[in-house]
Amino acid sequence: MSTKIFNVLLLNTVRAEPAAPTIEKTLINLMFKWVATMALISFSLIAFAQNQHSRDSLQKVLQTRVVDTARIHNLILLADEYETAGIVDSAKIYIDQARELNKKYQVLRFKHSIDIISLATICSQNPKIDYTPRFLPTLEDCRRTGDKEGELRALTALGKYTISDSKHNELKLKYYQRAVVLSHELKPYKECYYLRQIADIHLQQLKYDLAEKELFQILNNSKADSEDKMSSTDLLTAVYTSRGQYEKALLYATKAVKIMQATKDSSAAMTFYGRLYFIHRILGNYSLSTHWARRALSSAIAINGSKFIYRISATITKNLLMEKKTKEALKFISSIQREHKPLDGRDNAVLHGILGDCYFALHNNRLAESHYIKMLSIKRVKEVDYDYNLHTGINYRTISDFYIKTGRYSRAKLYLLEAQKYFKEVGDISYLQNVQLSLFQADSALGNYKDAISHLRASNTLKDSMFNIAKNKQIEELNISYKTEEREKDLVLMRNKEKLEQIKLERAENTRDWIIGGSGLLVVIALLLYRQSGLQKKNNKVISHKNDLLQHLLTEKDWLLKEVHHRVKNNLHTVICLLESQSRYLENDALQAIETSQQRIFAMSLIHQKLYQSDDIKTINMSTYIPELVKSLIDGFGTAGQIRFNLDIEPIDLSLSHAIPLALIINEAVTNSIKYAFPDNGKGEILIVMKEEGKRIILELADNGIGMPQIDNDIEPESLGLRLIKGLSEDIDAKVHFDIHNGTKVIIEFKRDPLINTGSYLESTNIKEASYA
Repeated sequence: MSTKIFNVLLLNTVRAEPAAPTIEKTLINLMFKWVATMALISFSLIAFAQNQHSRDSLQKVLQTRVVDTARIHNLILLADEYETAGIVDSAKIYIDQARELNKKYQVLRFKHSIDIISLATICSQNPKIDYTPRFLPTLEDCRRTGDKEGELRALTALGKYTISDSKHNELKLKYYQRAVVLSHELKPYKECYYLRQIADIHLQQLKYDLAEKELFQILNNSKADSEDKMSSTDLLTAVYTSRGQYEKALLYATKAVKIMQATKDSSAAMTFYGRLYFIHRILGNYSLSTHWARRALSSAIAINGSKFIYRISATITKNLLMEKKTKEALKFISSIQREHKPLDGRDNAVLHGILGDCYFALHNNRLAESHYIKMLSIKRVKEVDYDYNLHTGINYRTISDFYIKTGRYSRAKLYLLEAQKYFKEVGDISYLQNVQLSLFQADSALGNYKDAISHLRASNTLKDSMFNIAKNKQIEELNISYKTEEREKDLVLMRNKEKLEQIKLERAENTRDWIIGGSGLLVVIALLLYRQSGLQKKNNKVISHKNDLLQHLLTEKDWLLKEVHHRVKNNLHTVICLLESQSRYLENDALQAIETSQQRIFAMSLIHQKLYQSDDIKTINMSTYIPELVKSLIDGFGTAGQIRFNLDIEPIDLSLSHAIPLALIINEAVTNSIKYAFPDNGKGEILIVMKEEGKRIILELADNGIGMPQIDNDIEPESLGLRLIKGLSEDIDAKVHFDIHNGTKVIIEFKRDPLINTGSYLESTNIKEASYA
């Protein structure tokens, strides 16, 4: 995590209530950085303790080893252990011995490791100087010569010592991502370490979704040890706290404490207690926050963590103030002042800031003002004080709040303008927006309305800018999440390829052995196969001939069926023509009966025409058939411009046994609607819907005409058309229902023919709609 750790004490404890929600949110984030830094220090202590046994073992080996390449190897391992633990002087002693010894043997991979560890010791002694480009030639040479262990060592050092900022974090990510691939192959037990570093960088970049996903990947990894799980759980607490998901953060902070208790390792106690008191404070549980803060304070004192004493003590004091225990708060911070002297200017600033809060809560404004002024007057060295501008700006902001609350707006404005200068150096929009809002409040109270309006506008502009930045970060996080998923897929693919190559190599070795041992057997098998192949060829010829005959018969069958449909269609058209000739000599009812019969025959003829034209001669697609049938009715009755047809037909395939009765039903219902639903050439609408619901198909035929007399669905109707509809419905085992409200509606519900292959109509779910006027 970020090493700018000491700002948070000033930010999370010294202040009374902040002037606006934006300041509170920023204080929370900065406070969390401090708690995270405690974690970094604690985990370093854990690593040091765990590696001590390894260093002792290596030193014993060195005392007994002869001078050979194995000794060089152990010297390198020991130097690496000391460098990782931060004991640079010892690391340099062992690495110099390894270099001197390797001059004799000239082992390239040892040279790589020696160069990398030497550079690492230089980097650890000069953290402000960027030495990382000096690693790159060695890294490239490791890749060129296939020294994967050296490459992994170089990537680890680059990830560790590359400067942590927005410019270099992307480089660190690339180093660690490559390290994950190599560790999976060389050192699987270290894979979780590199994943944790990647998650930590994503957390710094505010890419919380990615960090969360990577941390769960560690927790679900069977190779993760207790340290991996404890630190990953701790980082998950950071993720959820930064997101504002404090309930989840509390859950994982508690889990981290349980892991610590299970391992009986209290070296990270201050960190985990710090997480808990921080989260409880955000949730407003000040009593619980104080409880855990006192435990963190005890741990800080016990492990010589004096640089955290005032920061933790300030949290306890502020919690007591929030609980209205003002005298107890003053007594507590005064006892800390007596027992633990401030170490530096930062501690003194924290002390006077919190004393000012105590006296202000006791309504002793004179003493409060005195301590706030002392807080500002304390000299701090800018070069060594992390976030100097931020600390100074917040101190000015604090005293300006005091003057606003005591009604001294002119003095408040002076300090607000000073705070604004430092916040501009920091570049934090939330602070600048909050200052502008307070300047608006001060100028409004002083009657400077023109300046007040100007500050209000500036505040709103900064607020809009904050909103846009937040949205852009969300969009960037989504894009990064997508790219990361693609990288993970590539990583999995790469691992699978490596496994495949390994399997191929093993198979090749096994195959070679089997070939040598079984060559005689293969000759016998070859002879038998040759004899069998002759028999197989004869059988294949017979089967192929039969298949050709069957295919020819199937083709002839399809052609004959199509021809039958074509002949039936032609015959039906002949009947229509005969009826047309007969109709010339008929009038009134007889003529009408002939025309009705013609239309019914045409409906059946159209089905046979469709079957003849279709590649599938077994079924009719109703979404293409019904529109053509309706078009023929429109042309036959000349209803264009009078009646509007709305069709909503799903692409349902029906067999001939279902299609013909339905075609006659549609013909009958639509003909009745055209003739009788709209008297005196009235305008109207006819709706035809066919859809599939579950295992049943529903056909709806409706018009908005004048309707028809009441129909009893259980009694045989007198009308020939209605009887025909009922009879045809019974032919396909369909349920028919008549509804005469607001026009006439006929609903036909039936099951699909079970002999039809259902695959064709299930493939399409699009609804074809047609409209004719």
